[in-house]
Amino acid sequence: MTRKQFVQDVVQRRVQLIQDVLQSKNEEYAGQDDVFKAFTESLPLSFHDTKQAVAWEFMVKHLQSIKLIIEERAKTGKIPDEKLLEEKNWRCD
Repeated sequence: MTRKQFVQDVVQRRVQLIQDVLQSKNEEYAGQDDVFKAFTESLPLSFHDTKQAVAWEFMVKHLQSIKLIIEERAKTGKIPDEKLLEEKNWRCD
């Protein structure tokens, strides 16, 4: 794969996926309100005292999910379905 192909096939696709996810998640979690609304409103349900810590907690959950996918692939060779990979913004090729 050339650098140009990498940019076209991987980088541009990833940027578009990030934009799509940010847009849909913003609508899902914040609507027209503060983009950090979900983190602020999660404070009473969390063991944390700042919205930044709640955001980190959510990120750790996401990373743990990716870790489990990697471990499962190492054990079984099974590649998750495309929908799950897209959700995680990740590719296995």
